[in-house]
Amino acid sequence: MRGRLRTGPDLYGQNVGDRIVDFLADRRDEGVFEWSHERNGFDDLGGQHVNYL
Repeated sequence: MRGRLRTGPDLYGQNVGDRIVDFLADRRDEGVFEWSHERNGFDDLGGQHVNYL
């Protein structure tokens, strides 16, 4: 089984670790998270506040 896993096709391509590190390095100065309303373009409420129960 180990031999089949080693010789099988690359599921994620080549240099996956390097690509992940580059991806994270490019985004290290961005915020830690993004609210779903920001992701959907509703980040500007025009100075209004939303009160949640």
